[in-house]
Amino acid sequence: MDGKAKAIVAEVLISPSLVVPVYQRRYSWGSAQVERMMTDIESAMLAHKRSYFLGSLILDSSQGDFHEVAVIDGQQRLTTVSLLLMVLRDELVDQDPTTAEKIDHVYLIDPYTRDSPNKNRLHPVAEDQEQYLDVYNLGASAASSLFLKNYLQMRDYLRHSQLSASEWFAYLEGQVTVMAITVQGDDDPQLIFESLNSTGLDLTEADKIRNYLLMSLPPANQATAFKVWQKNEGIVHSDQMSVFYRHYLSSLEKTPKPIRESDVYEQYRRLLGMTKDFDREQQLSHETTIAYRYAKVDHPAEIDGMDAQLKALLLRLSHLNTDVYMPFTLTLLKKADDSVITHDELLASLQLLLSYLARRLAVGIATAGLNTFFFSLNRQVEHVADQFDRYDQALAYVLVHNGQSNKVFPSDEQLLEAFKTRDYYQHARSGLWFILDELNRAHGEDQDIYSRAAAGDFSIEHIMPQTMSKAWEQALGDRATEIHDHWVDRLPNLTLTGFNSQMSNRSFIEKRDMEDGYGDTAIKLNHWLTQYDHWDETTLKKREADLYTRALQVWPMPEVKDVIVEPNLNVETELSDNLDITGWKIDSYSFLDVVNASVGSWSELSDRIVDQLWTQDASRFYQAASDPNETLVTYANEGDSRNQYEPLPDPTLQILKRGMNNQRRLMLIDRLLALYQYSLSDVKVHQTNADRLSAQKRNLD
Repeated sequence: MDGKAKAIVAEVLISPSLVVPVYQRRYSWGSAQVERMMTDIESAMLAHKRSYFLGSLILDSSQGDFHEVAVIDGQQRLTTVSLLLMVLRDELVDQDPTTAEKIDHVYLIDPYTRDSPNKNRLHPVAEDQEQYLDVYNLGASAASSLFLKNYLQMRDYLRHSQLSASEWFAYLEGQVTVMAITVQGDDDPQLIFESLNSTGLDLTEADKIRNYLLMSLPPANQATAFKVWQKNEGIVHSDQMSVFYRHYLSSLEKTPKPIRESDVYEQYRRLLGMTKDFDREQQLSHETTIAYRYAKVDHPAEIDGMDAQLKALLLRLSHLNTDVYMPFTLTLLKKADDSVITHDELLASLQLLLSYLARRLAVGIATAGLNTFFFSLNRQVEHVADQFDRYDQALAYVLVHNGQSNKVFPSDEQLLEAFKTRDYYQHARSGLWFILDELNRAHGEDQDIYSRAAAGDFSIEHIMPQTMSKAWEQALGDRATEIHDHWVDRLPNLTLTGFNSQMSNRSFIEKRDMEDGYGDTAIKLNHWLTQYDHWDETTLKKREADLYTRALQVWPMPEVKDVIVEPNLNVETELSDNLDITGWKIDSYSFLDVVNASVGSWSELSDRIVDQLWTQDASRFYQAASDPNETLVTYANEGDSRNQYEPLPDPTLQILKRGMNNQRRLMLIDRLLALYQYSLSDVKVHQTNADRLSAQKRNLD
């Protein structure tokens, strides 16, 4: 790697051919970035500064022909400076034609090249090439584009500047500098890019993965691989690529916790890129298969050729507007594709997921922690699978008997109580659309009124209006206010219509019989209302019963047999400062890249975590030893080393280890993790307690 400060115009743009690789993002600098660059350069000129530093560039001449230089990082600045040169050329063409010609024939084009028909020195990505050249050739007369917009913004700035165009060019040519880092020989451009990229627009996690996969490939292979990447973007949707990778990596079940949004790229490199015989092009092709699975779950309505029953279930799940179940569902689809489970087991499993999530929504149980629950759900199911004939039966067991109050599968009784007491009108609109759409399906109707409500065709309607008229007070009788206050926002009094404003607080008979009223609507759920000629407490209770019956049909409660399962269920329990570990034996643990590793004691667990953290970054131990307020780690010549401390891999350091029970050892692990901004919850363990296991078996018997 060679790094030198260079004038961005006189020493960088003089290169025969600067090529922005196919995998790079398109030119995207907006007015704010352009304004800042122009203001900063002008301020430096007015202050008579010898130079202005514009940041760093990473250039790679090791892949292509000797006269081609790939722009690994810095295309936004290079392109904007190139556009500024076009502005200066056009402004100087009458004032100083010699300088205008120099700008054009020295810095914008190479008149002697035979490799480029347009002879331009800077080659943006293919999608930008035409617009860039349009501005080069036509200036302010070019077609509308981001390139033209920025060209005009810089032209207007120059025309109002205190400095002349000639002064701007002179400073830009020789005194606006960059740190030009050139990749040489065996240098890894990706690693250099990662360590130095800190300017411009932030890259998404997917951007980093794309660069990682394509950057090290030869140019010909880059073009082919980039087409696969674009295909995957089209399947997933380009704005969802980072989310796609987060769920894909979580579905691999190689980490103790779901992948965090900010860790997607690092985990991709660690879990996939650093494995033996990793092949970038093969991996991209494999990800096309994963992308199709993701698309089936995320936007099933757009996927053609899918089994009708599968598509219907995935569409209903998508109406829940949550992706907490995505990693588990990706696992289900993979199992079905690999014939590990049958198609019937897949459909039954998805119906279970739907019932579980829909009931929780209807009852009002918060979704907190569900992403972690679904992340480990497959492992929980597989642990008990040998006690059942089918995967969906094992899944039903885990969902019903998971033992965590906030992860419970709501019972029929809880569902009925919610219908009787919950205020559904204050529910999120999409959630209420989902519930009414689901209940509308109970008798086989598949109208997808959810999508029509989301499109604005239907809105929430109070059958008994929010504000009562005299006619409604008379219809409800002496207890009108009491009945209204109790029922007005309950589910039995709510429905969907396309003419809510026209119905307003009309009488029930008018709403029933009017054009596009309950009897004339396309929504089958409303047809039930037409059998009555009044709306009062009696009919509200009847509708409550009808809706409850429908809910049991569309979200059935699974019947599961009781089986004896060891307490650890192969489910990793997160460590916490109040975790009771007295009398429990630890079997295995998961932390960082270690998953389900066997350990024989809590002491061994702390040793293993020390080793992992030391390997990750030993400097934190030295920092702790130098902190006078930290007694966890000390230098070997300090502290009481007779009983309390043990040496670290560097024997000049020692760590507090000995003379403590398991509960105190848990506190030590907590302090150790804090040095690295981790917490106990980042570590998961399996535990066994023989006495408690025996007690559980006796209770089942």
